[in-house]
Amino acid sequence: VSYQDAAAFSLYEALPDIKPKVIYDCCAAPGGKSTILLKKWPEASFYLTDLSPLRLSRLNENICRFLQSSQIPANIFITEHDWSEKSMEAPMADLMLVNAPCSGLGVVARHPDILWKKNKEILLENQKQL
Repeated sequence: VSYQDAAAFSLYEALPDIKPKVIYDCCAAPGGKSTILLKKWPEASFYLTDLSPLRLSRLNENICRFLQSSQIPANIFITEHDWSEKSMEAPMADLMLVNAPCSGLGVVARHPDILWKKNKEILLENQKQL
């Protein structure tokens, strides 16, 4: 069982009715949205990236738990990557999910302390990073 916010799971309904072969999740950790993509298109090749090695470790754990496997299958590539610095040397994407910059406001229900850690200036600075 994997609990998800209604907003995160609404991604499943919003996904296009296509059959992508190559999918990128550019801000993938901790993996909630990635698992939704995997559920919809299990045969696709997935390139799951994030900036933080610690968050990528959590992503790896969550993907293994979701797949009920101790190993990441050959069609899933998890790697540290900074998209603001350069593109990846990898196949052309049929579908790309970018959730950036992550403000953390989507998880306020689970982490209400975010409301005290964020202010307008921080959110505007996040926006400039695009």
